Amino acid sequence: MVMVQRRCTTDEALTALSTESQQRDIKLLDLCAELVAGQTPATPLQQPPPR
Repeated sequence: MVMVQRRCTTDEALTALSTESQQRDIKLLDLCAELVAGQTPATPLQQPPPR
């Protein structure tokens, strides 16, 4: 989901998810569960700078 939304690699997606998890102080698993369940905005993660 993150890779499609952000058009990024798997490594970049994992980094973005990990960063968001740390900033929100929730487990990565819980963040991913929220994303899949649609409980978070469509673009919950900060957009990366243009390449």
